[in-house]
Amino acid sequence: MSDRIKSLMETIPDASPLVGVIEYKQAWQETLGASGLTEPFETALMGGLLADRLSWVFAGAYQAAQHGCFPELPRAGDWYSFAISEDRTRLFPGTTITDGFLTGYKTWVAGGPMVDQIIVTIGPAIASGCYLVPVDHERVTIVEKTSGDFLAELPQDRVTFTGVPMKEVTELDHALAVHFGLAEPYFVMVAGSGFLLRQSERIRNANVDVAAMDEISSGVRAVLEELEELGAAGFWSDVPRLIECQQTVTRHGRQLAALVNSGAAGDVEGIWSEDWARNGKLLGMYGRALRARIE
Repeated sequence: MSDRIKSLMETIPDASPLVGVIEYKQAWQETLGASGLTEPFETALMGGLLADRLSWVFAGAYQAAQHGCFPELPRAGDWYSFAISEDRTRLFPGTTITDGFLTGYKTWVAGGPMVDQIIVTIGPAIASGCYLVPVDHERVTIVEKTSGDFLAELPQDRVTFTGVPMKEVTELDHALAVHFGLAEPYFVMVAGSGFLLRQSERIRNANVDVAAMDEISSGVRAVLEELEELGAAGFWSDVPRLIECQQTVTRHGRQLAALVNSGAAGDVEGIWSEDWARNGKLLGMYGRALRARIE
């Protein structure tokens, strides 16, 4: 394991349990400020190490993915949401720029009320431009949506723009945004690896003798090094390698989940079979889309 990863493992505190998105965001911001991390790989790993559930794994990875695709984003600890999705029924019209004003709807804002700024595409395509809009603007409204079962702890809301002057938003360089479909799985694997390592530590700290823990811990540490090397070359640069990393992280996640569900891991705070039952697919859900890129 590289010195960089070891340092993060040693310096990032175990902040769980974090029972709500507010607590997770606060821990994320406080740790970011205290550690001075600036690289997306580091912030994703930090997010996973802080997480006590898979909803927070995604939340931390999602922030890192946006920084990976928009390097000019401020790094002061704000939370962002990349708003691309629009209502296919057109019941809620998509975003447009008319006479210098931004209007319309986006149907998926991860983090909802916790988001500080929204990255908005014009229409459902990145090529039309990406703009940074502050959520506290008087012409921006976050509309709460009922969460589904998957990643339910993380609000997944809708946003309305009612004539935001374009002179009050910031146009972003979106050259790397075309890789967002790879950024999200890449950084979920980084954060997911941090999460699995932290869960493994909790099991060991509870003095539970589980032979499979050695395989899980060593395997996750090895894949983290692979992910670090891939990130240095560009997270988009080697899809087959990313697929291999994704499969490895998923396999070790399932191994750990099996230990938890069987009771072999003991009564370890922060690990619940219910979370794995509802959200465990997070680590494996990108596989089909990744494979489609090389088939």
